[in-house]
Amino acid sequence: MIAKDKQLHIAAGIILALPAIWIGWIAFMLPLVGGIGKEVWDAQGNGTPDKYDALATVLAGLVTVVLIMIGRNYYG
Repeated sequence: MIAKDKQLHIAAGIILALPAIWIGWIAFMLPLVGGIGKEVWDAQGNGTPDKYDALATVLAGLVTVVLIMIGRNYYG
């Protein structure tokens, strides 16, 4: 079972990657910056920083962008 916190980070990565539909590969920067930025924010005393939270956000975003780009190339 995936912890609730990780599920939320995965969801955030997917949502942040959705602009890839319109702007292409550069959209991967959104979950990258969002995932790392959130953990930097947490490290400044606003939460509990966890590198695996950032990893969950970034990987979910990457997978989403890749799938969107495959779909864009396949369906035209």
